[in-house]
Amino acid sequence: MHELVAGDIQHLSQGSISTIVKRVATKFAENLRHYDHFPRIENEQRSNILRFYETYQFPSVAGCVDCTHIPIHSVFVARRVQT
Repeated sequence: MHELVAGDIQHLSQGSISTIVKRVATKFAENLRHYDHFPRIENEQRSNILRFYETYQFPSVAGCVDCTHIPIHSVFVARRVQT
């Protein structure tokens, strides 16, 4: 559903949106090791799980990605700037 809405807003087909999402997700996964610090030791994982639960009441969460290091630009704005 999100792909259809994004496609409608940007005048792109669902197939194009799927391709873009796959490419972005792949690049993100390839570069994640440069940015992440996911706890690899069991004690660190348990500590994070406890902190997430105490702070946000999310059970069984050992880490998350907030994406603040990834600039997100609208395709519409980029197209408007180019013309």
